[in-house]
Amino acid sequence: MQGHSDRPARDNKARDFSPRNASFKQGERPRRIENANNVDANNRGSFAREDRPSLPNDFAKPNGPARSNDFSRGERPRPRNKDIEHPQIPVAPAVAPRKDYATPLAAPREDFAPRNAGRGGFSRTEYSRNERPRSRPEEPQQPVDDDYNEPQKAVGGIDAVQELLAKRPGLVHRVLFRKDSGDKRLYELQKKVKHLHIHHQQLEVAQLDELARPNQGVVALCHEREVATWESVRTDLFAALASQTPKTVAVIVNIEDPRNLGACLRSSLALGVDTVLLPSKGMCGLTPLAARASAGAISQLTLCRPDNLEGALSELVAAGYDLMGLDADTPFSLHDTPMKPHVVIAVGGEDRDLPPFIRKQCTKVLRIPMALAAHSYNASVALSIALYERARGAGFPDMLAPPAPPENVE
Repeated sequence: MQGHSDRPARDNKARDFSPRNASFKQGERPRRIENANNVDANNRGSFAREDRPSLPNDFAKPNGPARSNDFSRGERPRPRNKDIEHPQIPVAPAVAPRKDYATPLAAPREDFAPRNAGRGGFSRTEYSRNERPRSRPEEPQQPVDDDYNEPQKAVGGIDAVQELLAKRPGLVHRVLFRKDSGDKRLYELQKKVKHLHIHHQQLEVAQLDELARPNQGVVALCHEREVATWESVRTDLFAALASQTPKTVAVIVNIEDPRNLGACLRSSLALGVDTVLLPSKGMCGLTPLAARASAGAISQLTLCRPDNLEGALSELVAAGYDLMGLDADTPFSLHDTPMKPHVVIAVGGEDRDLPPFIRKQCTKVLRIPMALAAHSYNASVALSIALYERARGAGFPDMLAPPAPPENVE
């Protein structure tokens, strides 16, 4: 059954539509009406969707006023009547720029280099938009002097290390073996290294390959020069004691920085020391950096690494040498203590002081005056001060005499 509706009959000939402020569903279009003059003017903005509002007269007239630009979705504005004259907006005439304002950019100077050219950029103030700075010739880069990490001379291979231990054991600083190798030849070589009292370690294969290749599981790190044996040095020291020849011996222990060790050797040579005793392990070796820091002193001093430093010092003390240790924790001052002609001066490492096995054998432990705000002296500085006091007390023997004062010229 067809439903009854109050809607007016449609007229396909009608061309007028409902006003813009009517609300419709999305996609719904206003219904045509027969007579636009029958719509109440008070109900233009509020009516139900079922009602058929008619357009007001001013909207229905073809020559009515122009509508606003507020259109619903999908609706295009009605074209204006061409007969209506609209006010024209005056357009300002084009004005040529002043010549004194158009200043051309100056070309860059031949000798001018952009501030950021060395870092891949250039200054925008010296170049125009499309101009690129001229590239400067690249300067050859100087090699970085990373001498702190300069490695020691490494000898790899079982036969090479065996020959080195047989002919020049004093040149070997440390021997590195492959960890868990299971090789019988490496085991026999390790026993020989222990017998010679040479420090040894076990490392991974990759670490050995970085030092020397091929290595067959063993690498020997060498000093810059061969150290003397304790037997030969002891003979010389005992002979000086018997002949009453003054002798000064320096003992340097627990030094980990090669630069510090080189500075100690340099001061020792300058202040009358000819023999330096070093521990067989527990400190840095005579590396290339230590040799460079010593300024040639490493080749002029007698360097010895006794197998047993504690036993070597006990022999010297028993023979008649005074063993003077340097430490801050002592009541005896350096400048108030006289020294004998035959003396051994021992200095400890950075922040470690003297080892107990040296301190217990010392004839005296001396301190150097220091400000309370300071923590400690550098090892090379402390040794230099002590050696200077020793040389000053002995009258600076065999040292360069100062130049004579100039004569009075009238």
